[in-house]
Amino acid sequence: KLRLTLQWKPNCIMNSSNISLLALNDSELNESCLADHFNAFEKRFILLTDVILSSLIFVMGLVLNSLSVLVLKRDIGKSSMSVLLLALSTFDTVFIGLSAPYIVVYMGLGVLVRDSAGVQLQTLLNASPAIQVALPAVWYLGSAARTARNWIILIVALDRYTVVQNPFMSGRRSNPRRSRIYCISVSAASLLYNLPLLLEYTVVPHRCLPLNVSQAQPERLGYVYMLVYKKLMHFIFLSLGPVLWLLVFNALLIRSLLVASRIRATITREATRRTEDTKMLVVIIAVFVATELPGAVWQLLLDTNFEKGNWFYSYFYSIGSLLTLLNSAVNFFIYCVWSANFRRNMALALGRPPRRKKLQQPKPAAQRSLRFQTDEIRLEPMNNRKTEEAADEVELSDEPLGVTEEQKRRQLLLMRFE
Repeated sequence: KLRLTLQWKPNCIMNSSNISLLALNDSELNESCLADHFNAFEKRFILLTDVILSSLIFVMGLVLNSLSVLVLKRDIGKSSMSVLLLALSTFDTVFIGLSAPYIVVYMGLGVLVRDSAGVQLQTLLNASPAIQVALPAVWYLGSAARTARNWIILIVALDRYTVVQNPFMSGRRSNPRRSRIYCISVSAASLLYNLPLLLEYTVVPHRCLPLNVSQAQPERLGYVYMLVYKKLMHFIFLSLGPVLWLLVFNALLIRSLLVASRIRATITREATRRTEDTKMLVVIIAVFVATELPGAVWQLLLDTNFEKGNWFYSYFYSIGSLLTLLNSAVNFFIYCVWSANFRRNMALALGRPPRRKKLQQPKPAAQRSLRFQTDEIRLEPMNNRKTEEAADEVELSDEPLGVTEEQKRRQLLLMRFE
């Protein structure tokens, strides 16, 4: 207010008291901008969650999801579930590749690192022209990948439930071609759903530094936008809605597994593989619910005014972001533990054929006859006196001319066996 008064009223007298008051206001404003808003415990918490653990999950997720894509590609022409899981691994890879640098560099190091003048790295990044263009795109694509991931898991659960309920119609209702159509539709719908996020970012002057910075200001789009899109639609389509539907599907799939276990003696090999895939999907859904539920609860507890202090620097935000990254990185371990077909395809993809039982080579005829004779001798009852007496009679009897020792031995063995 003092600056505006001096600008629009040049006839006012600039005495020493006005100059000292202006200098005092500027110093207080700069000190508030450069002040450290985190205590020692909060800094250690941000360093642990947003920097160290997020970096480890980032590396692990990229490597394991890339390996999952390589393995699942070998079976996309045979199984619809392989197509859907391939899409899930692809969306997880995109989400981790875009979100992890945002969390590690922008949200973690951005609030901990300062330059020589005391300005935060996050402020310097927001003032960069390249970041001002890239930041909205990264936020948009990362959110779209997360949305597609959540919806793909729902489709996988629905696909598996239809197969379990009516296995005779599984070829018509669940096939690779239809699964590809689902994946393309989910990708397009997630991109359209997250388009309003591009309107949230704007370039504004910094409140005390001579910089133009890029900031996310969703509240400037109005209260209706904040309530309908950021609250209601987020709960229905991204957080609570998918979690509740997955809980229902998980209960139904577990029930089908219990029924299948009662008739396991009559199921075929194909049915055994379907049961194996259902078990794997139950574990995937359980991990998804456990990792996404804290973030959904955190969103539910937020006020409708969406204060930035709560939005960015809450403990729930760091924990929820970490669990979301973890959810996108651990599916590879679930595939390896619960799917024998995935392990077999992984061995083939890595150039190591799966182990097979060694077939015993047929032995020569002489060895087979000798082994057969030995087994027959072992079956001989040792306390059978009649057999021993008959054998003695054969040995002591007069044999006709031309009978060899081999023929005598065969007669003896035949007598003992009888």
